[in-house]
Amino acid sequence: MNTKEQLKGTKRTSRSAQGSATLETERLTALAAEGFMDKSAVADRLGVRPRTVGEWANQGKLPAYRLGPYLRFKWAEVEAHLAATCRVASPLATMPRGPLGDC
Repeated sequence: MNTKEQLKGTKRTSRSAQGSATLETERLTALAAEGFMDKSAVADRLGVRPRTVGEWANQGKLPAYRLGPYLRFKWAEVEAHLAATCRVASPLATMPRGPLGDC
C-alpha cells in the first residue's frame, strides 16, 4: 500500500474539532519556513548595533536561539515579543522643545 492509498482512508476533522493544537502547529510551521536571522539582520531592522541585539538577547529582552556560539532569531517572535513588552512613545514626546514652546 503506497502513501496515497494510506492518506485516502484518513478523514480530516474540522478546524473547530482540532482545536488550538492545530493552530499552534500551523504557527510553528510558518515560523520554521521563515528561517533564522542573525544579529546583524535583527539590528538592521531595529536600527541598533549588532552588539546591542546580542546584549538584549543575553538579558532576556529579545527571544533568541543559541546555536553553539551563535545567536539566531525569528523575526515574527521578536516582533511579537516587542509588541507585548514595549510601549511606543508619542511623536510629541520625542520632539525637541524650542522657542515655540510645547507645540
